[in-house]
Amino acid sequence: MAKVKLGALVFDTVQQELKDEVGRRVHLRLKSVLVLNELIKHAPNLVTRDDLIHAVWGDVCVTDDSLTQCISEIRRVLNDPERTLVRTVTKRGFLLDLQLPEIGSERQEERSNFAVAIFEPDPFRATELFSKISIASQDLNLIREGQQTVVLEGPDLDVLLDIATDANQARLGVALTSEMADVASKLAHIAGSGQIFSTIGAWDVGNLGPNFDLEDHGELDMPVEGMTVRVVRIIRRRQRSMLGYAAHKPDPRPTITILPPVARLEQPFGEVLGSIIADDLAATITASPEVNVTSRLSTANWRGNNGTLSNLSDLFGSDFVLSGHFFQVGEETKLSLEFAETRSDKVLWIETRTCPTQDILHGQSALDEIAAKVQNAVIRNEVRKLQFQPLETLENFTLLFSAIGLMHRLSVSDFFRARTLLSALNDRLSDQPVVLAWLSRWFILRVHQGWSDDPQKDAQSALDCTRRALDIEPENTLALSSEGHVLTNLFKRFDLAENRFEAALSVNPNDAISHLLRGTFYAFQGRGEQAERDASRALQLSPYDPHRFFYLAHAAGASLAADNNEHALELTEQSLRYNRSHAPTLRVKTVAQVRLGDVQSARETASELLRVQPTLRTNEWLANSPSGQFDIGTSFARDMQLAGIPK
Repeated sequence: MAKVKLGALVFDTVQQELKDEVGRRVHLRLKSVLVLNELIKHAPNLVTRDDLIHAVWGDVCVTDDSLTQCISEIRRVLNDPERTLVRTVTKRGFLLDLQLPEIGSERQEERSNFAVAIFEPDPFRATELFSKISIASQDLNLIREGQQTVVLEGPDLDVLLDIATDANQARLGVALTSEMADVASKLAHIAGSGQIFSTIGAWDVGNLGPNFDLEDHGELDMPVEGMTVRVVRIIRRRQRSMLGYAAHKPDPRPTITILPPVARLEQPFGEVLGSIIADDLAATITASPEVNVTSRLSTANWRGNNGTLSNLSDLFGSDFVLSGHFFQVGEETKLSLEFAETRSDKVLWIETRTCPTQDILHGQSALDEIAAKVQNAVIRNEVRKLQFQPLETLENFTLLFSAIGLMHRLSVSDFFRARTLLSALNDRLSDQPVVLAWLSRWFILRVHQGWSDDPQKDAQSALDCTRRALDIEPENTLALSSEGHVLTNLFKRFDLAENRFEAALSVNPNDAISHLLRGTFYAFQGRGEQAERDASRALQLSPYDPHRFFYLAHAAGASLAADNNEHALELTEQSLRYNRSHAPTLRVKTVAQVRLGDVQSARETASELLRVQPTLRTNEWLANSPSGQFDIGTSFARDMQLAGIPK
């Protein structure tokens, strides 16, 4: 059960949060949350004091007073002064004295009710269209209907879009929740014929999968007073280049795509546990240099989407796919997995295995045999285990995954919320290199996004995080590549930076971000062929990364370093489609246009660049850029001047 009603409040067992009737979070200390969760799990049965203390505090020695304080806080927040809801059984323990109604299954409650507005400029076609929609959308709610606009509500965004796109050339607006129907209506009116405009929040939660793409349209003012939202255009993918980058021959090694197993039954933490299983398998398999493994972030949105093996081959370049489902029984997890070849649609093996859930959560060898079967089926040899220190509890995993998800949105507020989550997690697990590495990544992304007030300070913070992480785990790939990036960009220590990139890729030859950042390291020195090779590999390993614009921007710089100016320009256009205000991309585009002889277009791009980065001056850029000490940096600055960037 995902949510239970406790008087006037609701407890979400998935998010481990107590909320009021309008969905606002009600503050409860962490230990009190854990106590309440234990009482809910066993309700309406008694839970002894000893069992509660063991479940919440583990082996830490605490007195009964600690538990009593938690019970008192729970009663106060639930407004239970008479102790009728949380009852004390003298000298034994506590119980929740109610039958707990299920407010909805986990998968249902994780979905939001989306508002989709359809605007048809032609009043005659609007009448006919809305008549068809009213028949086709019997399972959806009709929020309101005007002369030429109708607003529908439903829990499945893809279903809404299927119905709405019957409108042919009508204009669509998408917003999160029916309370934002006015926002959806405005987006429908400003969209072009046949276009779908959406708030970034609806896109993030909609889980439309890899069959849809987005195009960033920036911040727009909405009819609600004082509201500004980030708007994207939703685009259906019809034909998709597998890699989006063809500068080099395809890698001959097979690519394995690991899809997060799906929970067959409604259960708390179902999707999180599926992601943990996929991560554990990927971490083991990717250590082998003989195979490529698709990035987890690229496959995350595939969960819940129906598709064939040929779809996965087209989308991810997959030669083999590992997928399946699981369900939990008591303290154990039962996995049913299948490993298939995409070209032949042939299932190579099916494995059913039961293992302790705690073994999965603590990174023990519960899944190693499955990983070995994958490796043996493809390359006939085993790979060494990837040693890492996993997060210790499911709650910590939830925090980490939430932070990573927020980091990869286009919203500034969500990005800074990610920092709050990572900082809280770092306080809880100060010796966890994975958390420190992601904190370092956050500071780097902040600088690259142009959201930093003090880039040097943030770069130093990133370096401090990586050094702490590497003190604990010297072979942490994310920390090694992040440190190489900081050493290159801020300190211009190319010797040390190259050492970090080489170390990262010796640990994990299939790490996409390490290849990408090493490619930029080569590009700064004018080593174009090596830069393009690494950028090509990065795009292959992570074809649908949430920060796709970041990958494309670095790949464009690599192509520019290799004098592949036409390809560099093409990649900048793709990058700007995802993030139109990324200054490094605009700089590369400006120079590529100059080198292709299109000076007029270069001047237009330079004007947009100065709007985004008004303080840009070529002399200052040359002095601060890692490429400033090489011929490639001098020529880059000269070409920016030709396009109109002040000296």
